Amino acid sequence: MEEQRSERQANRESNKDLSKEERREQHQANREEFKQWLSDNDIPEDILPGPGAGHGHHGHGMGV
Repeated sequence: MEEQRSERQANRESNKDLSKEERREQHQANREEFKQWLSDNDIPEDILPGPGAGHGHHGHGMGV
């Protein structure tokens, strides 16, 4: 898990100078790569949490 954290931090650093569209394209490429990894390892996508299940999405905008 620490390895993924380090990788995400490195990605944030390397992407900070990209335009919004370039960041979106990079994010999409990362998603496609991850989906391929899931497929290669016979892991169904539907076992993963859906949108909004990650950090920072709980109670947002509800005064909590």
